[in-house]
Amino acid sequence: MMNILYGLYKADRGDIFYKGELIKINRPIDAINIRICMVHQHFMLVPALSITENVITGAEPTKDGLFIDKNAARERVF
Repeated sequence: MMNILYGLYKADRGDIFYKGELIKINRPIDAINIRICMVHQHFMLVPALSITENVITGAEPTKDGLFIDKNAARERVF
């Protein structure tokens, strides 16, 4: 189901509604544009992440536009 909501697979049947409106999600960017995100987890692809790192993935606050601002991230999550 998440692969369909994220636009990785097309649904065989059924509809997706967002805020009461019928929507079509054809690609992940369509899902991202309506703030549906997915964190793919596979133990061999990435190291274990903390709760904060998992929550901010894809919307990391930065310092100087380059480095992740871990303090700002913690404040957002907790």
